[in-house]
Amino acid sequence: MNPSLKRYLIILNLLVVVTLVSFIGCGKKIQKKYMLFEQPDTGTATYTATVEITLAGAYDTPGTTWDVQVSNNLAYVADGMSGMHILNVAAPTNPTLLSTFEHSNSAAYIYRGLHVLGNTAYIADSFNGLHVVDISNSSSPALLGTSVYKNAWDVYVLGNVAYLARSGAGITLIDISNSSAPAYISQFDTGYAYDVHARAVGNNSYVFSANAQNWGFQVTDVTNTSNLTRVYGYESLGSGRGIYVYASIPGTFAYNMDTYFGLQIFNITNPANPFRASSLSLPGSDRSVCVLRDSASGITYAYTASWNKGVHMVDVSNAYNPVQVGTYDFSETDTKGYAQELCVVGNYIFVAAADAGVQILQWQPITP
Repeated sequence: MNPSLKRYLIILNLLVVVTLVSFIGCGKKIQKKYMLFEQPDTGTATYTATVEITLAGAYDTPGTTWDVQVSNNLAYVADGMSGMHILNVAAPTNPTLLSTFEHSNSAAYIYRGLHVLGNTAYIADSFNGLHVVDISNSSSPALLGTSVYKNAWDVYVLGNVAYLARSGAGITLIDISNSSAPAYISQFDTGYAYDVHARAVGNNSYVFSANAQNWGFQVTDVTNTSNLTRVYGYESLGSGRGIYVYASIPGTFAYNMDTYFGLQIFNITNPANPFRASSLSLPGSDRSVCVLRDSASGITYAYTASWNKGVHMVDVSNAYNPVQVGTYDFSETDTKGYAQELCVVGNYIFVAAADAGVQILQWQPITP
């Protein structure tokens, strides 16, 4: 972000806080579960690199690549107006195309997000809602069913429910118990939902969403699907774009990517009473995040897709003190495209790179 603009936003934020305190009255606090305009408080662009990230391979798709997920050496790619591609990535340096799935019943479609579970791919289509696709034969994916709800950006599946992030329409819950006839359950207005993650805790179920308006990070209790309830909302002056939930010791954390203010980490061990653990400003326009523990070193890394600034790696072993450890900057290399989403398998980072298809990066520790 432009330094002058950032200073302006900080000053504006202080004015808003002062105004709220004056309005509420001395000695009274804003309700804890709804944090208003709280400025991220940490982060710097300078760091000591402990990992090296290099380009390993690439596959240039015909469309605009929005999302990628890898399972069993196959990469499933949501490629905008050119459908979903399935790539063989057993050799990451030389990915090859196996098949393409397109929604033949509509001339207009934009595949933006997907969630692959077993032999089924769930696709978020901006024009046609949710598609349920049989991928048991990776050479010939077949449509099982569709539920038409426009403005779909991403999807997450938990049990028999698909949670669809639908931009200005918030989150829509869809019953997928009958894959050939997905059915509407309910809807909740989160304010421009771009990404969503669901998790069951005990007897309750919760949805964690990244939103561009209202609450940038929000927790919604979806246990009673006919009575969805917001239990927590956090808003910075930026825009929530990506969300990832990761369980670790000593707790469970939600990693929220803010377009302007970087990585926001929330302790959600008790989803009904979460709190912000830390934040880290990162170069670029931050879009999404994936968190994974490296089995060799025992270090837990957050991998972030940061648009023209490519991919950052952050050590989040201590979620209360995240430390940037590596960067692969698209703007300073020959790598084309813009990093929007990513998926990590071992030491490989599969990046949905907009107009440059899938870029495959490899990272390794820097030997002192």
